Parts: sequence; C-alpha cells; structure tokens
Amino acid sequence: MTVYAWPSGLPQLVLVDSFKFTYPKQVISTQMDVGPPKQRRRSTAAVSPIVARVWLDSAGKILFDEFYLTTLAGGSLPFEWADPLTQITATFRFQAEKPPTLTPVHGTLFVLEMNLDKLP
Repeated sequence: MTVYAWPSGLPQLVLVDSFKFTYPKQVISTQMDVGPPKQRRRSTAAVSPIVARVWLDSAGKILFDEFYLTTLAGGSLPFEWADPLTQITATFRFQAEKPPTLTPVHGTLFVLEMNLDKLP
C-alpha cells in the first residue's frame, strides 16, 4: 500500500499550545470475582492519539482539502509526517470518529485542528 507524505506546502510544525500526545493504551483489565481487577499487556503495537493544530492561509486550505479529501480518500489512508515531539518521520492517520475541523480566524486565516493516530 502506498503511504503518502504530508505536503511540503503545509505547515510542518504544530502550534505548541494545542498539541496533545497520549501514550498508547496497551493494557487490558479483567474484573475478577474477588479482589482487584487483573491487568495484562494487550499488545505492543498500539496507536498513540495526537491532537494538533496548525495555521492555514487560503492557499494552505486548498492544499489541505486536496490532500485530505482526494489523496487520502477522505482521511482513510495513512500518511508520513515528522512526529511533532521528535521530528522523526512517522506514519499517521486521521481518526475516523473525529474528522479535522477548520475554524476561520480572520479574513483568509484558518486554524486546522486534527485528531491523529500515530501508527506503530
């Protein structure tokens, strides 16, 4: 499967005040008849949820629309981008239940909020 790259014409860095990284959920808990729940590691290949925002101008909005809607088939395909924490290239995908939101700020300036999964 082809993995596309985050377009170079879009912001490469996220807004620090909005960035949120969640460690992957790798533990499953099972309730016991008596005593505390039993916990075990479910998998070593879990996704790490990320919330990030970037500024876009009108040209960036057009580029993002093309990337998200066409290239990534409505956000269903993975893409490579520099991890906001390490700046090392990693594979991400958009969370299906939380599509990106675009908020107009002023004139042709927008804030794009993305809920992503960093794939193992």
